Amino acid sequence: MQSTAGRVRCLVWTWLCLVLAGCGSRYDLGRVQGRVTIDGQPAEGLVVQFQPTAKRGSSSAAITDADGWYQLMYTFNTPGAELGEHIVTIRSAAEYYEEDCAQAAGTTAPGQANRLLAQRRVTVKAGRNRIDFDL
Repeated sequence: MQSTAGRVRCLVWTWLCLVLAGCGSRYDLGRVQGRVTIDGQPAEGLVVQFQPTAKRGSSSAAITDADGWYQLMYTFNTPGAELGEHIVTIRSAAEYYEEDCAQAAGTTAPGQANRLLAQRRVTVKAGRNRIDFDL
């Protein structure tokens, strides 16, 4: 016969295993990638941020590469964005970092920091989403 302490320990371990098995993302995510262009040309070094319109949502972000492509990351190692409507903000890296640092990194031209700003509403669906922006 098991002692009371042994039963409690067994119950705690069972509960912990059930909770951990159910852990993962608190939200359903859709994979989001796309291309940002300015007047049809690839836009490198722009920060693309998706902010859910839901009150408790967490944002996803990416930086465009030399070809203007981005892939949103929900966390450091989790790609995607929460499902539903988002407000998308696109800024030059200088909006997030000091302009001198962005220029030194070659991600923005002088005076470009405030010129490149866009805000749109989009909907992220389950599965893969390709969402392009032409500024």
